[in-house]
Amino acid sequence: AMLKSFSTLTVTARCASLATQATHGKPIIAVSKLGPYALFLKENAAKQSTKINKGSISEFSKDTAAKWKKLSEDEKKKYATRAQEINNKAMADFMKKPEGERLKLEAEARDAKEKLAKKREIRERRENWEKTGHPKLPLSAYMHFMKEKLNAGPKVSKIEDSAARVKTYAAEWKGMNDSAKAKYVKMAEAEAAKYKTDVEKWKKSNPPENNASPTKTTPKKTM
Repeated sequence: AMLKSFSTLTVTARCASLATQATHGKPIIAVSKLGPYALFLKENAAKQSTKINKGSISEFSKDTAAKWKKLSEDEKKKYATRAQEINNKAMADFMKKPEGERLKLEAEARDAKEKLAKKREIRERRENWEKTGHPKLPLSAYMHFMKEKLNAGPKVSKIEDSAARVKTYAAEWKGMNDSAKAKYVKMAEAEAAKYKTDVEKWKKSNPPENNASPTKTTPKKTM
């Protein structure tokens, strides 16, 4: 009961904070803003006769960027006007919702933004670690499971569809028992053992000053 009460108080305090932020002119992130180029990109994607997969998205982006550059300033202004109209409608629809629902959506949007920022930080640290010649970091059992499911599933072109698949697989993982997860646990353990061996080999062939850990550490204070 105490935990439930604490949770309620936390949500209430957060909603009050969001309301204060809104009155001080801070942006509402629960309503996505569409830019003129993003609108142009979206329309071009809708015109594609074939689905855009991971392999072709780079080429599609380059082609679309080239087409955008060829547009006249008047054409670009039209996209800017349409994008603003879409944004205004989205904001108007959001403001029509009850205050409690608006605050809830805003809190969820901020939580999602924070989680995304943490994921990006982890990914960047991993990429920087491996770019400097360090052995590739091992995957967790969950990531092995997710990788297998995503590779086996059908190709998708929309970010929303990809996110929905990840959410579905995440729920599936949570519902699996230990015996069902054992396969992926073994894969993770084997990869972790290989990584440990590879790191030792790497240390022997590189100067000590380059053997930095990919994980941030805080020096312990000494008395």
